[in-house]
Amino acid sequence: MKDYYPEYIKIKAKHSKLLKTHQSLISRFQSERLEYKKLISQLSNEVRRCKGYKTYADDDDIYEQLAQNFGVSRLEIHSPLRNRGLVNIRHALFYHYRNNKNMTTTAIGEMFNRDHSSVINGCNNVKSWIDHPKMYQNELKILKVIQTS
Repeated sequence: MKDYYPEYIKIKAKHSKLLKTHQSLISRFQSERLEYKKLISQLSNEVRRCKGYKTYADDDDIYEQLAQNFGVSRLEIHSPLRNRGLVNIRHALFYHYRNNKNMTTTAIGEMFNRDHSSVINGCNNVKSWIDHPKMYQNELKILKVIQTS
């Protein structure tokens, strides 16, 4: 029995070291993937700007207010990330452009690198916020920040 115990300790230590290496590689991969998605979104927006489409750079005041109040950048809002906070801000922007700027859903979708049906869904979500203000107090704060900009 004593003969196997030192080998077990060596294997256990090697296993632990491999797990740490694996976790660090996963973490690095996820951060590089996020940077890659942001870069693709930025390049896509630059191509659209060159083609003459309206881009999110045209409304600097709104994005400055969103950055100050919610700590999100333009690239994050226009990126493919789908965490709830960013999605709510995107939907509020869809609603703003659709109802206040009278833009088409297709144009808004092109501006955000989304399909027009995503814009329609986002606008419908914001309408439900407005219909039920007690349930969606935090989401309505986003809409207030956008409309005051």
